[in-house]
Order: sequence, then C-alpha cells, then structure tokens
Amino acid sequence: MGQCLESGDMPQETYSHRVPLHKPTDWERKILIWAGRFKKEEEIPETISFEMLDAAKNKLRVKISYVMIALTVAGGILMVIEGKQAVKRHESLTSLNLEKKARLREEAAMKAKTE
Repeated sequence: MGQCLESGDMPQETYSHRVPLHKPTDWERKILIWAGRFKKEEEIPETISFEMLDAAKNKLRVKISYVMIALTVAGGILMVIEGKQAVKRHESLTSLNLEKKARLREEAAMKAKTE
C-alpha cells in the first residue's frame, strides 16, 4: 500500500481538445455553398466542425433576412404607386363599395320582379 511511484511511472492522461466533427448532409452542403463558405461541392471536406456549419447557417439567415427586407420595401413602394394610379382613375374603396351595393340592389330588384 505504501508503494512509491517515481514521476516516470505515473500514468500519463492525455486530453484531446479536438473539435467534434460532423459529416454534412446534402442540404448542409448546399447551405455551405450558398453561404459562400465554399465555391463548389467538391471543395467541401468529408467532415466539418459544427462551428463552421453554424456560421454558414447564420450567414444564410442574414442573407434571407436582407432579401425579405428588400421584398417588403419593394412591395410597399409598389402599393404606393398602385394607390396613386387609382387616385388618378378616381377609384376609391368607398366608390367601389357604393357601386357594388347599387349593382346588388338592382339584381335583387330584377329578381323580385321576375318572381
């Protein structure tokens, strides 16, 4: 029990601080390409780190957000242009609604006469 070990006899514990690697799926490969991380699918290594994949996903999310913002602004501008053209044609929701109600009343009156 009282055995003394010299420093050379002590077991050496090695800790590996390697980053766990992940084999990307086809969808994740496309994400890596769309995010600009790699140019071609052949350039993607067999295994990648989760950090690389997360960074690519985040970059793609930002790009999609920018596209959504641009589409929202373009839609707003389009609606303003359409509204101004409707004003030039003297169209408004009130006038359209009144015309529709008048047409429905006429149809109802015609139906009542035929019955």
